[in-house]
Amino acid sequence: MTKPSKIILIFVFFAAGCKSPVSDSVSKPRIPLLFEPAADTQAITLKTSPDNAASAYNVYYQKSTGGWETRKIQKSEETNSAYTFLTIDKLEDNTEYTFYITALNSAGESGASNRVTARTKLQTPVISKITAINHYTMALTWSAVPGAGSYSIFRGEKPDEIPSLPFRWDLPGDSNTCNVTVDPDTPYCFWVQAFAGSDAGGNNSKLSDPKEITSKLKSPESFAVDRIQVNHNSIVLRWDAVQGAVSYEIRYLPAAGSGAVPADPAVWSNHKETANTAYRIEGLTPNTTYHFAIKAINASLNESLFSSTEKAVTLFTPPNPAVTRQLNTTIALSWPEVSGAAMYQVSYNTDNSFDTARRQELSGTACTVRGLTAGTDYYFWVSAYSDRNSSRPSPALKSRTITSNIAIEFDFTNPADPVLLGMPDTIRQDVKDSYTVSVKTGDWDAGYAWYLNGALVSQEASYRVEWQLTAGPYVLTVIVTKDGVPYSASARFQVINN
Repeated sequence: MTKPSKIILIFVFFAAGCKSPVSDSVSKPRIPLLFEPAADTQAITLKTSPDNAASAYNVYYQKSTGGWETRKIQKSEETNSAYTFLTIDKLEDNTEYTFYITALNSAGESGASNRVTARTKLQTPVISKITAINHYTMALTWSAVPGAGSYSIFRGEKPDEIPSLPFRWDLPGDSNTCNVTVDPDTPYCFWVQAFAGSDAGGNNSKLSDPKEITSKLKSPESFAVDRIQVNHNSIVLRWDAVQGAVSYEIRYLPAAGSGAVPADPAVWSNHKETANTAYRIEGLTPNTTYHFAIKAINASLNESLFSSTEKAVTLFTPPNPAVTRQLNTTIALSWPEVSGAAMYQVSYNTDNSFDTARRQELSGTACTVRGLTAGTDYYFWVSAYSDRNSSRPSPALKSRTITSNIAIEFDFTNPADPVLLGMPDTIRQDVKDSYTVSVKTGDWDAGYAWYLNGALVSQEASYRVEWQLTAGPYVLTVIVTKDGVPYSASARFQVINN
């Protein structure tokens, strides 16, 4: 009897002197329950019911091939009391994973949860470039997404207003560029989304970050060189007004020796600006090919693309003629040679009217216009040309034929004894006269031959001695033939300088 009593006393003593290990013990967490996970790019978020006893979780996951991996995730402050969320990041894109978890506390680890499967989203595309092809078309380029079977393009107006439906969809996955239509001078925002399959129900990526851009202003139309107003040092350009434009930038460049110019007008060094729809570019080089392009600019400094290019060749420099002599019926001109010209055209009229003028052509740089009327004003224009280019007519040059005329006559009424009437001994070069020497033969037919210093100069009944002869002695001889018999007479005179 005594022995059992001692055992009881010892048990009581222990119970009175120590805390009961059962009354304050911590239990292991209960087995967690996983709900449907949420997929992201390179991450999966697991959702489980909250457990106040759990301080952390072990997440076990594996791909369809490969072994299990584990991550320990500390329990964080709950932001949603209905669930606990566990995010596993740094996973592979577009890859299926299987997960289960256990809950942890100081008492140990719970049993394994149910298993769930989820696939990470495709890699998020990045819009790298938007290029304006023209004022109504843009080309989008984005980073290629591994595993993408198709892409969709979303188009909106503001970054925080994502459209519910795509603007373009089912674009092939092997392409990472797309043309989209736009309105001119309009702000846009674009997003790109990748899909593993060709339909939107397959695995997809997140939307790309928005890319904002304003479409180009409409390019000027009907841009052309005014061919009527092409000159040797200036060219006039014309174009249609662009809605919203406040100014226009003209770029131009002379062609190099090969005729080539850079394709992009933006790098052409010469430029002009105007608010008008026509512009004269001056200071150009004669007989040179120039290329021109134009773009429109609005008040917000949004620009159009450059128009299609135009080219034109400046004309030859107009000749600069001067009068070198004036006679009763003759005016002589000369001018400096025009570079590149092969021929010249001399036009003349009795009034300042080029269109109705008479014309003559020659290859040299001097011309004597004959058959004019004495004592009359004449207007002269000289143009240069070749088989590839021409000049404008020179400014009108006015000159007047002289009126004085001295009649000189050889009287062959008695052919055996001809008489010279009115021939001066000297002719001064400053007296701008011509001396008409004629033959009086009486009532008979005759043949005539005039010789000046032995050279045949005429076979008419009269000969005009002009004052432009160089200084020196001269002998004028006329031979009259009657009935096969020649008769002759001569006159001597001296030309002197003034």
